[in-house]
Amino acid sequence: MMVFNPVSLYGVYLGWQQYEAIFNACYTTGLVWLPFIGLTFEFMHSVAAPQGSTHHAADHAIKHYKMKFLAMVTACLLFVNPSMYLSVKGLSYKPRCAQSNVTESTVGDTGTTYDEVFADLTLSNIKVPLGFIIAQQLASGWTYGLMKGTACQESLDTILKDSAGYKLPRDLADEAREFNSQCFREAKGRFSQEKPAPSTYKKTMDEYGGEDDLNWMGSHTLRTLYYSSMQSKKPIPGFDYPSNPMANIDEARSKKEIDDEQLPEFGYPTCEKWWLSIRQKIVDIAQKTDRYDPHLGAASFHVRTQAFFNKFHLPYSKSLGADDFVAKAMLSYRDNPQTTHYSELVYTGSNNVQSAMASALVDVSQSIKSAVVNPVEREGLSQGLPVYQAMGYFLTALFAPLLLIAGGYRFSVCFALSAILFILTFLSYV
Repeated sequence: MMVFNPVSLYGVYLGWQQYEAIFNACYTTGLVWLPFIGLTFEFMHSVAAPQGSTHHAADHAIKHYKMKFLAMVTACLLFVNPSMYLSVKGLSYKPRCAQSNVTESTVGDTGTTYDEVFADLTLSNIKVPLGFIIAQQLASGWTYGLMKGTACQESLDTILKDSAGYKLPRDLADEAREFNSQCFREAKGRFSQEKPAPSTYKKTMDEYGGEDDLNWMGSHTLRTLYYSSMQSKKPIPGFDYPSNPMANIDEARSKKEIDDEQLPEFGYPTCEKWWLSIRQKIVDIAQKTDRYDPHLGAASFHVRTQAFFNKFHLPYSKSLGADDFVAKAMLSYRDNPQTTHYSELVYTGSNNVQSAMASALVDVSQSIKSAVVNPVEREGLSQGLPVYQAMGYFLTALFAPLLLIAGGYRFSVCFALSAILFILTFLSYV
């Protein structure tokens, strides 16, 4: 079975893994028999209290019962019972415009940081209902055929989709959250309250995307006005104290109120210096894959972005460089003050399923809210699409057993779920 981005490998695998577990639980507790019990009660009721003419009521009830029973059994065999094995290597992904010698990515071997996030995942073959496997195979084959019929052309959209597997490590996510609270929010608040003269920032703002420049941590407007004069509120690892002192601590030291031994181990960098450090760390992650990465067969996220920026002129951002775009894309606008629990959303820890669900739900709500504001944020929505796809696969498979039981094993429910899987797959072409 083919998917079209690395994170969907995990979305599909985890979803059907949970499907099998929930189905087994329902089978053990007897919930899978509820639709048949309900059909039996319906039959008994139609015999005991027939509607309309009572002539041959029992015969009609028996025929109706047989037809529905046969339909339910067929639906169970095709769409409910997980009967077909799906091996770990049976799920694969290869970039659409990749070279012919590119290694196919599989669960646990995608060459992305999601392999590290799900390193504790126990990999084993899983069972999937035959009907849903056929639906996904048809969807992926049709979508792949349409995509291959379209000429490959480099764009920010394809770059972002191919690089969807990048994810910030926990320590960097925590550091970005601290910067968000200690520098970005304060600087943005000061900008709103102080209302500086437009002559002090208008030119910079226009060069870096207009008012949208104020909505992310690397804002050039805020860097120009405030970051150089602001310091972190806490000692930041990686910055030595002698080069990044705090005036209050130095004053207390000069008054002999504290000894040299009591000086903090780490320093208090300016917000400008701190941001440049965070941005460089993000860029380093984006450069993790090189031109000979066996999974991508292409240059790194940063190199491809830089090449695209050098070739094309972006009308919505005259001066935005590759470093800024990479940082902005990988942060995915999670620096929005409305987004809480930043580190949990960026990094999925021990509870991968719950954390990933929380991350995707917040991403969806925030992206829908800002999708039509400007082209920059629409690029952010495009970058988040692979995550939404993966979560769509996961949630569809997760709730499928309960929906099938609640729907009485009707073919309409089976086809509706198959249509959802088909649409999720087809989004890769759109």
